[in-house]
Amino acid sequence: MNTPKTSNQPASSASRPRGGKAAAIICICLLAIFGSLAWWASREKVPTADEPLHLVSAYLAACYGDFRCNLEDPPLWKYVAVAGSRCANMRLDLQSWRWASLLKTLNVEGDFVEDTLYHTPGNDADALVRGGRARSLAVGIILGALIAWWAWKLGGAVAAIAATALFALDANFLAHAPLVKNDVFFALAVLLSAYWLWRVGRWMTIVRSLALCLSVAAGLTIKFTGILLIPTLLICLLIRVMLPLPWPVLGRPIANKWARLGVVGCLTAAGFMISLLAIWGCYRFRWSPSPVAGENLDFGQVIFVASEEESILAHRDISLPTRQQIDQWVTQWRPGWFVRIGQFMEAHHLLPQSWVAGMVYSYAGSLQRKTFLCGQYSRFGWWYYFPAAMLFKTPLATLAAGLAAMGIGVAAFRKNELPTAPAARTSSWTACCLTIPPIFFLAAAMSSHIDIGLRHVLMIYPFIYIGIGLATAYAWRRWPRAAIVCAAVLFVGLAAETLAAFPDYIPFFNAAVGGSRGGAKLLTDSNIDWGQDLGLLRDWQKQHPDTQLYLCYSGTADPRYYDLHYVRLPGGSGPQDEQPEPHGRPIVAISIANIQGAGWYPTANDLYADYRHRQPMEVLGGSIYLFDPLATH
Repeated sequence: MNTPKTSNQPASSASRPRGGKAAAIICICLLAIFGSLAWWASREKVPTADEPLHLVSAYLAACYGDFRCNLEDPPLWKYVAVAGSRCANMRLDLQSWRWASLLKTLNVEGDFVEDTLYHTPGNDADALVRGGRARSLAVGIILGALIAWWAWKLGGAVAAIAATALFALDANFLAHAPLVKNDVFFALAVLLSAYWLWRVGRWMTIVRSLALCLSVAAGLTIKFTGILLIPTLLICLLIRVMLPLPWPVLGRPIANKWARLGVVGCLTAAGFMISLLAIWGCYRFRWSPSPVAGENLDFGQVIFVASEEESILAHRDISLPTRQQIDQWVTQWRPGWFVRIGQFMEAHHLLPQSWVAGMVYSYAGSLQRKTFLCGQYSRFGWWYYFPAAMLFKTPLATLAAGLAAMGIGVAAFRKNELPTAPAARTSSWTACCLTIPPIFFLAAAMSSHIDIGLRHVLMIYPFIYIGIGLATAYAWRRWPRAAIVCAAVLFVGLAAETLAAFPDYIPFFNAAVGGSRGGAKLLTDSNIDWGQDLGLLRDWQKQHPDTQLYLCYSGTADPRYYDLHYVRLPGGSGPQDEQPEPHGRPIVAISIANIQGAGWYPTANDLYADYRHRQPMEVLGGSIYLFDPLATH
C-alpha cells in the first residue's frame, strides 16, 4: 500500500473517524469504571508495605524540604501524592533520635516511619493514606487517557476504545494505580516520553521538543530506572536519522543525515540541561538533604551497602555466605564503574546528595535480593522471571488479544500495510516508537537481579494495549463481522475475570494458573502479598471472638493499630501484643510470603514449610491464610 504524501501532516477533518463523540464517551466511561473499581478496591486494603515510607517521605519533602528519608525514590511524584494537603495533617517528631539518625544510618528508616504514622497522637494513618491514594489514582486515570489519545491518533476510534478497555479492566493497574507508589507514575512518564518522541520524529517544533525533554526529566525525578530513558530515546532518534522518511524540523525539511545528527545533538543537549534543572529543582536547588546547614548524609553508609552487594554478586557461586565471609570480601572490594561515578558526583556536588545517594543505593539494591518463582528460590533471580510473571498475571483475554494482534501484524506486514489510520502512516517511525521503549525496558528488567514484582514492568503494558488497539482497528476494517464477535467475546471475558477478582487485585493471577491460590505457588512479594489484608483479619477476629489468634504477618502496618489481638509468631513483623494468657480456640494466621519461605525475615524461611502442604480453613484477600492447628491433616 502506498504511503500518502501527506503522511506527516495532521489529520484533516475529513479523515477523522466517524462516531468520534460516541467513542470519546465510551472511553470516558471506561476510565470512570477504572477509577471506581480501583478506588473501592483500595478502600478495602490497609497500607501496603511501601506506602507508609513513601507517604511520610512525601510530607517531609513537600512540607519541610527534607530529603533524608526514602533515598530510593526521587521526589517529583511525591509532590503530586500530597498536593493540596495541609502540612498539619501529618505530625512529625523531628526531635527524636531516629530523625537525627536518618542521616547516619539506613536501618532506622522503618522505625521512624512506623512511629510517625501509627504511634504519633493526632495522625490518622488510614485518612492520610486515602488522600495519597486519591491523588495517585488521578495519575492512573491520566495514564489511561493518554493511552486512549495516542491509540486514537494512530488507529482511530476503534483503536482507542480497545486500548482503553484493556487498561481499564486490567487487574494489575487496578491494584497499583491507587497506591502511594511510583510505578504507575513512571509508566505515565515513559509513555509520555515515547508519545512526544513520536511527535518530534514526525514534525519537530519547539513545543514538542520541550515536551519531550520535560517528559524525560520527569522520568528521572520519579524513579531511578528513568535513567534508562536516555539510551532508549537516543536509539530511537538515531533510527530516525537513518530513516528515509521526510523530517520537517522547525518548518524546514531536513534530509541530510549529518544535519539530522546535529538536530539530535542539539535536542540531547537541551534535554540534558532541562533534566539537570529538574533534578536540582525537585531538591529545592540545594545539595544538602536538609534545610539545616551542615546536616548532610553519611555517604559512606551507601557506599558500604554497595560494597556488600557487589561483593556478594562477585561471589555468587557461594549460595549462603556467612557474615564473616562478606566482611572479608568487603575489605578486598574495589568499586565498580557505576559506584565510582556516584562517588565522583557526590564529592564534586554535581547533583543533590540525596539524588546521587539514592541512585547508588538503588543500584546496590538491584544486584541481589531473595526471590521466589514456581517453588524455587534465588538471590539473583532468573532472566525469564518477568516474562513468566506477565504470563501468570496478565488477564487471559489480554493474552489472547495479544496473540491475535501479533497474527494480524504479520498479516498486515505481508500485505505491506500498517494497522493504523491513514493519517498516521509513517509506519517505520511509529513502529519504532511503539516497540523499542517496551523492548528496552523489558530487556533491562530481565537482566536485573531484583525479581520481586510485575509492577516493575508496568511501563511496557500501555504499549501493548495500544498495539492491540491498532490491530483491532485493522481487523475491524478488514473483517468487520469477525472482529466484532471476537472483540465482544474478549471484552466479556476480560470484564468477567477482572470483576470476579474484586477487590483483591494485588494477588490477581489469571484463571489459567488457578487465580490467587494457584499464584501462591508461583510468585511472591508485591505480586500477591504486600501486607494489604490486615483489615480483613481484623473483621474476621471480630466475627470470631472465641478464638485465640497466632499471627505471622509480612508487612509494615502495625496490627495493633487495627485493633488486632494476637500472639506474634516467630518471623512475623509487628510488635508483640500485650494481652492476657491465651484463651479460646487457637487459630494460626500466616501471610503467604512467610508460608512460601520468601518473607523478609530469613529465620522464618523454613519455620512454616509444613503449612505449604496444609489446606487452609480460610484465605483472606488472597494473602493471609488461616489454619486450625488442631485439625488433622
